[in-house]
Amino acid sequence: VTSGWAPPPPPVIKPAKKKLPPSVWFLIGAGAFFLVAGIVAAALLIFGGRSVSTNNVEIDVQGPTTIASGDTVPLLISIKNGNPTFMAGATISVDLPDGTRNPDAIDEPFDQYSDSLGDIEAGQREERTVRAVLFGAENQKLVIPIRLEYRTPGSNAVSVKEVEYTVLVTTSPVSVNVTSVREVASGQSVTVRVAVRSNAATPVANVSVSGEYPPGFILNGSVPEPVDGAYFALGTLASGQEKIVTVTGTLTGIEGDERIFRFTVGTGKDDGSAALGLSYMTNSTAVAIARPALGVTVSVNRETGETVTVPAGQSVQGSVTWANSMTVPVSDARVEVTFSGSAFDPKTVVANNGFYRSSDATIIFDKSYNPSLGLLQPDDSGTGTFSFTPRQEVRNPVVTLTIRITGMRAGSTVPVTSIVTRTVKVGTGLT
Repeated sequence: VTSGWAPPPPPVIKPAKKKLPPSVWFLIGAGAFFLVAGIVAAALLIFGGRSVSTNNVEIDVQGPTTIASGDTVPLLISIKNGNPTFMAGATISVDLPDGTRNPDAIDEPFDQYSDSLGDIEAGQREERTVRAVLFGAENQKLVIPIRLEYRTPGSNAVSVKEVEYTVLVTTSPVSVNVTSVREVASGQSVTVRVAVRSNAATPVANVSVSGEYPPGFILNGSVPEPVDGAYFALGTLASGQEKIVTVTGTLTGIEGDERIFRFTVGTGKDDGSAALGLSYMTNSTAVAIARPALGVTVSVNRETGETVTVPAGQSVQGSVTWANSMTVPVSDARVEVTFSGSAFDPKTVVANNGFYRSSDATIIFDKSYNPSLGLLQPDDSGTGTFSFTPRQEVRNPVVTLTIRITGMRAGSTVPVTSIVTRTVKVGTGLT
C-alpha cells in the first residue's frame, strides 16, 4: 500500500462582469431614438400622412396644345384636394394673354377669369371651364398662368397653388402681304400695295397696319388716308375678308441701293392712340435703285450732295447735267427745275441757257434753248446753268430744288421720266 500527500487543485476563479458607464447607455439610447425618428420621418415623407400641404393639391388643365389664332379655346380646369382636411374659401383665377376676347361678345376684352370654388372637402374634385378667343402671332407660345388660393382650418394664412398652361399658335389671325416693283430709277414714283387678310374663324376687331418707310421716300398719297404718319386703321375684318392699303410716293437714292418698305399688322391699342397694342405679322418688300434711263446730276456751288449749305446773302450757282443712259435715242427731252421753300426769292433767279417761268417758279431747258435736247443719242449729255440769291432774315431758311427730266424713247409712246430733289440750307448770322 503506497501512502503519501498530494496538494489540492487550485480553485476556479470566475472573472467579474464589467458594468457599462451611464454615458455609454445615453449614447445608445440617443442613437436608437434618432434611428426610429428617421424611419418614421422617411415613412411620412414617402407615404404621406396627416400633413396639409399645397403639394397635395392637384390642378389639371385639359385643352388644345396648338390653335389657330382667333379660335375659341375651351380649357377644362380640374382641382382635387388631396389633403386630409377641407380647403376653405377656395378661389381660382386665370390670367389670359393680351388681346384675348370674350367669345360671347367678340368686341369685349377678356383679360382675366376668376371664380369662387367655396369649400372643397378632403378628396373632393371641383371643375371649371374657361372659354376664350385667343390671338397671337404665328408660332408664338401663349403662357396662361392659373392660380388657386385657399385657407386651411385653424389658420389665417392664405395658401397658393400655381401652374402654367402653354398653347402654341400655328397660324396668324391676320396676314399681310406687301408687293411693289423690284427696281425703280432714283426720283421716280413708286407704289406699294399692302394686302391685309383675315384668317380667323371669327371677326377680328380694331385691325390696324403700321408701316416703316425707307430713307429717300417722299409720300405723295395713300388710300386710305393714314391716321398718323404710316399708321392705318382698317376697323373690323370678317372671316376671309381682305382690305388693301396703297401707298404712292417718290423714291430717291444712289444706284445700287436697296430700300425696304416694312409693314406690321395687328390690333390697335384700346385707348385709341396710333400704335399697335398687339402685333400679329410683319412683312416687307425691297425696291432697288436702278440706273435711270435719263440721268440727272445737280450741282449747287460745285457740291452734288442731297443737302447743300450756302452762305446767306450771296448768289448761289447751280447746274443741271443730263445724259441718255439707254441704248436707244430719246426725242423731245425737257428738263425742269422748280424752286420752293421759305428762303426762295423769285426775283433773283437767272436762267443762263433756259427759260424761267415765273408763274410756277420753274426753269425750263428744252430744244428751244438747247437744240441737242431735240434728240439725245445714247450717251449724249448736256448742261444747263442757273443762279439765284436766297432771302435773308427768315426762320429756317431753306430752298428746295425739284429737277424733272422727261423724254420720248424711240419706238415707245410712254415718256421716260426721272426726278431728283435737292435741299439748299441757307446759313444764318447772329445779330
